[in-house]
Amino acid sequence: MDSKQKDKTRLYLESLYDNTLIKLNDKLQHVQITWHESRFLTDFEVNKHLMFDAKLSLGSLLFVALFVYFHMLNLSLTFVALFGILMSFPMAYCVFYVVANVKKMIILNFVALFLIMGIGADDIFVLYDAFQQSKAVLGHNASLKKRMKWAY
Repeated sequence: MDSKQKDKTRLYLESLYDNTLIKLNDKLQHVQITWHESRFLTDFEVNKHLMFDAKLSLGSLLFVALFVYFHMLNLSLTFVALFGILMSFPMAYCVFYVVANVKKMIILNFVALFLIMGIGADDIFVLYDAFQQSKAVLGHNASLKKRMKWAY
């Protein structure tokens, strides 16, 4: 099959998916229409769900940003914290792809977006609160370096 034919087939199947299959499933109450087409529709459907999940993760990131800001009451610390969370995504993917040697991404793996965001926010809160407690433990005269070392 040449590339023009593949493109036409892909466009037709995507149109069929959007205009027929999804609309039919929305109308039916007790029956679900399923399909299997391993060449074009599977990738299209996975990408469509990934884009939806990516939009949800942006909303979650905004919620985490607001929560971090209201906890720390410092805009620059909030940006640094969010940068740390966002940088954990490429690192997690690198560990998954290089260290674990898993070369295929499935849709379930993208649930990790929300998991990593939650763990990252939790780490930020624990470190920030430990740093605040370091004054009481080490004394008010302790240097920032010593307090940060203790908190870490």
